[in-house]
Order: sequence, then C-alpha cells, then structure tokens
Amino acid sequence: MSFSFSLLLLCLAEKMTRRSRYVTGFIALMIPCFLAAFRAETIGTDVRAYLIPMFENAKNARGIVDFFGRSWMQLYTQRSVASIEIGFSLLVYIATKIFSSLYALQFFIQLLTIIPVWCALEKLSDYLDKRIVVVGMMVYYAMCYNYSLNLMRQYIAIGFLVLSFSYLITGNKKNYAIFQAIAFNFHYSAISGLVIYVIYEYIAGKFIPFKTDGDDYKCSKNRSILVMSVSTLAIIALPSLLNVIVNRFGEIKYIGYINGAFGLSINQIVLRLPLLVILMLSYKKLRYTYGNKWLLMPTVVVLNIIVSQLVNADGSASSSGAYRIVLYFSALLIIIIPIMYATYNTKRDLLYRVLLVGYLLVWWLYYFGFAEGSTVPYLSIWS
Repeated sequence: MSFSFSLLLLCLAEKMTRRSRYVTGFIALMIPCFLAAFRAETIGTDVRAYLIPMFENAKNARGIVDFFGRSWMQLYTQRSVASIEIGFSLLVYIATKIFSSLYALQFFIQLLTIIPVWCALEKLSDYLDKRIVVVGMMVYYAMCYNYSLNLMRQYIAIGFLVLSFSYLITGNKKNYAIFQAIAFNFHYSAISGLVIYVIYEYIAGKFIPFKTDGDDYKCSKNRSILVMSVSTLAIIALPSLLNVIVNRFGEIKYIGYINGAFGLSINQIVLRLPLLVILMLSYKKLRYTYGNKWLLMPTVVVLNIIVSQLVNADGSASSSGAYRIVLYFSALLIIIIPIMYATYNTKRDLLYRVLLVGYLLVWWLYYFGFAEGSTVPYLSIWS
C-alpha cells in the first residue's frame, strides 16, 4: 500500500512543471522513509548488530573524537566505531546529536539511500522519457527496499553508485568520480563500481579504442561476449585465487564476500533469465535506439547470473557474501529496466511493458511477499 501510494504520487508528478514535479516527488519519497524510520528493532539484523550500538555511543560521546574512539561487543568480539566507514559514522553522529532519536536516524539513512536513486532517474528522464522515474522507483521498491532496511551502509553506497552511473551514461565523468568516491566512503565494497565502469567503457570502445574498419557494433558485441566468458572463468577460479591471496596477505576486509565455490544455483538462474529473454526478444529496437551501448544491458544481467552461482562451501544456497556483490550489478537494473520500458513506446510494445512490470511483481513476491527473513514480515514499533 505504501509503495503504491508513493508510485501514484510519482505518476502524478510526471505531468507537472519541473518545480512542482520535484516537490511532489520528494513528498512521494517521504512515505518509504517514514516506513523505514518507524520499523521495529527486529526488522533488519544490522539494526541491532551495529546501528543501535553506534547510536548509543554517539548519544553518549563527549565529542566526535570520543565517538570514533568508542567500541561495543558484537558476537563475542569487540567492534569499534573507527572500523565502520567514515561516511556512515559521520551520518550517525550528526543525526544523533541533532535529533537524539533512533527513529530520526533510521529516517535519514533511508533518505540518503533513496534520494540519490531518485535524482539519478530524474536526471536520465531529462534525456530520455519522464516515465523512467516511476518505473525506476518501482524497481527500487521491488528489488532493493527491503534489503536497504538491513544492509544500510551498503545500500547508501548503492544509491550513490546508481547516481554516479547516471552521470557516466550522460558523459560527465567528473561527477561520476565524485559520487563513486562518496559511495566508497559508505561501504568499501562499493569499489565494485569501478569494475562496472571498466566494463562499460570497454564495451563502448572508450577504455580501449576500436581498431576496425568502422563496424563498432560487431566489435562491442565481441567485447561483451569476452567479458562474460572471462567473468565465468574468473568466478570458477576464484576459490583457488582466494587461497593464494589469504596465504600471501592474510585476511582482507570483505574478502568473505566472494568466499565459497562455483556451483549451480537453479533458482538464481530462473529468477534472472526472464529479463535476459525480454532483452533478446527486443534487441533490434534497443540496438536501433542505443547503438552498441545497449550491449551493456545483457552483459550486466549475465554477470548477475554468473556471480550468483557462487555457493557456500557445503554447496548449499548462494553464498550470502557473494550475493552482496550481486547487489551492485543488480542495482544497475534500476537504470536498465526503466530504459527498456521507455524504449517500448508503441502499442505493439505493450506486451514487453506488461512483462517487465510482471517480472518485478514476481521478484517481489518470491523474495518478500511469500517469504520470511530479517525484514519480512514488516513490523512497526507499534506492532
């Protein structure tokens, strides 16, 4: 219901003047922010793992230096504020000192997650189609919102990465670098964004210029296939490579994200394959509209499938650490799916639009509608 009302306001905003659109859009975003603010402490394991301890330390700290010197016990180990990324620590400290409320802090964490996503979509809508804002936020609500209530630091980083890629797509590399750096300071795993940047530039022929007789599309297609092939081989070889790294350098922060082995996770393939099929069915129109840049779309989807095949050491389920890396590739769907939707602009393309919306609905139902987890079912502080 909350998502529906927010999306309805965003739909109404499409037909307004720029200033009114921004005001209405901002009001629409307040709904999920308040939903995040007044959730129960049990919604999101990281709330109790580090958010509440950091909030209490910030509230009791005599100053910022004292705050960064504090620590707490987490699963029988001592964890310090200084070990948390500086961007998130500053957010906790400033919000706590101003409002002295956990609910206000949770509100601003979600606000700092969702605003960059909305700004990225608004920016791209000026170049493409106003509808991509609503569709993009639909992707965020279906695929990202529940995770953001748990993986708070990482999803703030993902929000800024989405914003950085909107600048990359429109050719502003300076702003891309700025927002990539901000993302990194909220979660160090956001360095994954540089991998996506290199892939984008490589396929588009900017990182390494083409040396052909003018057939840039064929060259981009070959590069896309090469990226997917090399990525598959790299993931297969990853466990052996990790052993070498750990033996040589010892444990490295977040290296556990890519721990495990390459296996076969059928449900991860089934969940992502429909989007790849839709891309392939409409590739002619996408190619005509976006040229060789459209090849980044199937490349990202295939990379999602490949990385999701990292399984736990016992071969069961997809590695939870690996799934955090998948989230960075999945975040690009906030941009890719709306761009696809905007391309399907004739009556004959209605089926593709229905399929995209249906795909998002099935995704949400599978992960959150009929499931139980750290954020499902949602409970408020009044429950």
